[in-house]
Amino acid sequence: MKRICGKIYLHRNYIPKLDKALQSDIEKAQNFLYLLGDKTPWNCIRIKPLVQVAFQYSPDFDVADEPEVAYTMVILNGKVVIRPSNNNPIWHHKWMWVDSTYKGFDYEASKARSALWKPHVKKSELTKIGNKVYWESIKKRWEQCK
Repeated sequence: MKRICGKIYLHRNYIPKLDKALQSDIEKAQNFLYLLGDKTPWNCIRIKPLVQVAFQYSPDFDVADEPEVAYTMVILNGKVVIRPSNNNPIWHHKWMWVDSTYKGFDYEASKARSALWKPHVKKSELTKIGNKVYWESIKKRWEQCK
């Protein structure tokens, strides 16, 4: 699982590996979604412990090196709010969402990709690389190192 800025990101298959309190929070949020009749697909989850559970969907999670986030479903004030992703967000280090036994993609190749590009991204750019357009503009730095 990936931890960043007080939030936990992981693929839905790994919810059982979380502690029981977080599993319970996710289950309550998921039940709430279904009680409201929302059957919108989701494959990843973002949790801010004690604050928020968000269900996220990336249509290319298993096939893209940096998967795109299509939308996020958040429960706010007793309603499910579906937020389409603006500004072309992408995720990095997708291997951190799963464990080495995950069958959807090559875990070791994903980990190696992170090791390839990370030294070429400046600290000042870390807040920008979650935008696909910006990411594409700097990829040539490490792609020539392959």
